[in-house]
Amino acid sequence: MSLITADQLHRISPVARSDIVAAIIDKADEMFPAYGLATLLRVRHFLAQVAEETGGLRVLEEDLDYSAMRLMQVWPARFPTLATAEPYAHNPRRLADRVYGGRMGNAGPNDGWKYRGRGLLQTTGKAMFALLQHDTGLPLVDQPELASAPEHMLQCAVVSFVRIHGVLAACDRNDVAGVTRLVNGGLTNLAARRLYLAHCDHAIAELGAIGAVPA
Repeated sequence: MSLITADQLHRISPVARSDIVAAIIDKADEMFPAYGLATLLRVRHFLAQVAEETGGLRVLEEDLDYSAMRLMQVWPARFPTLATAEPYAHNPRRLADRVYGGRMGNAGPNDGWKYRGRGLLQTTGKAMFALLQHDTGLPLVDQPELASAPEHMLQCAVVSFVRIHGVLAACDRNDVAGVTRLVNGGLTNLAARRLYLAHCDHAIAELGAIGAVPA
């Protein structure tokens, strides 16, 4: 029996895209045990974070198409007025280079856009893609889009979760805030992450698809 089923993932997020669901199911039996997602609690926390980062298993690339007003809300220090925000409104490429350029390992003139959030955990920044490349062996610095490719997205997310962010101890404590800080760098959308975790607890416990894996 597969560790994760399509029914489980749709219970966690009824709006989940079928291609994302299929990509997770296809690799879960291989990737979860290989990287230490070997308990129900760890799997639940992983799926909860993935569900939130992808808008309910729907989005694999960061959406940077913001109105000027929304830019002022999201990045108030960078865009304190409409006049400063309007040149970047509904201009994702220019916005990415403005807000991500010159940090997170981004040095080239287009690095902010190239290394925008991608994949199941929205990996962002050239430095993070370089770490992920080191641990997966995938050429992610040259091809960051591989983090969103069906054949690689789960491995990239699991490696990021376990090795780069180092969340297993926080998972074992059932500390959703601690997991979120490690994955997100803050507590963005913590309430949504808690809700997804509750959905994961219900879906996986009820269906018992992980069977022999201890809780």
